[in-house]
Amino acid sequence: MLGCIYSKEPVTLRCKIYFDLIPALKVLKVGESLTLNPLEFNRARYGEAEFVLREALKTIDKACGANHRDSLIILDALGQVLTDTGDFTEAGRFLERALSICEGEFGPHHKETAARLHRLAIASRDDFATRQRLFDRALSIYEKDEDHPDTANVMMNKASFLEMHGDLTGARSLNERALTIQQRVLGPMHEDPLALKRRFASLLERLGDLADAKSLRECLAAYEQTKDASDTPGWSDRTDLARLLLGTGDPIRAVIVGRAALAVAGRYGVPEDSARVTADALHALGRTDEASAMREKYGITPEVPSTS
Repeated sequence: MLGCIYSKEPVTLRCKIYFDLIPALKVLKVGESLTLNPLEFNRARYGEAEFVLREALKTIDKACGANHRDSLIILDALGQVLTDTGDFTEAGRFLERALSICEGEFGPHHKETAARLHRLAIASRDDFATRQRLFDRALSIYEKDEDHPDTANVMMNKASFLEMHGDLTGARSLNERALTIQQRVLGPMHEDPLALKRRFASLLERLGDLADAKSLRECLAAYEQTKDASDTPGWSDRTDLARLLLGTGDPIRAVIVGRAALAVAGRYGVPEDSARVTADALHALGRTDEASAMREKYGITPEVPSTS
């Protein structure tokens, strides 16, 4: 159950996290005392969820003591809720308590301890050195098992942290390692490595490594094309590839890829990005009448990037 509570991307907290908490609370024998209704709880707002979690924590603390391992699931969830609502100081207080319990129960080098170090590193708003130390401690534990998605997840989050602080080279190294693990463990077409490829391609573009970025974008676009006849087709990966092709002086392919993306995006009423890059590529080829007609059709303004 612990894995259900803490989302991989702590940006938006989904109701599913709260819904998953219900059986956990019942296992901990506090579900009945809180009279929780799963359907109502699934629609709970942040404040309501925080209230329920705090009440659950009071119940466990009273029954088992403040440092009992049964409180971990609630402390994790509270840390998640408060992180997502921007109360990082309070989130850190609960996550530090969870870390302290894990270190006492499992020892400083256990994966349960590493999980709390990782969560605290994400939630913490301390100085760079403190957060890096938390990431490094977590990663030193996870690295003992490089065939686990959690190891890649810590690497990815540390990479994002380094990128945010301007260490693009360090972020690149960690993303490469994380992608290798994910593709080996989950397969290259699993949603997790595909998502990482998108992030990694953007980082490579920032670094100016357009050849490797293009390779990743080509892979993503090829996979996206295979889904055109499915119930969940996409177009953003081909749009991004078309933009990169145009920016690296290949407007002919940019038009081809852009039109393919536009064919799908247009069906879903969101053609603007695909139409813009396709029109820009047509303009770069000197086909200005076609470019103008496309811009007029989709109501977009000219935006011609440099092809140098």
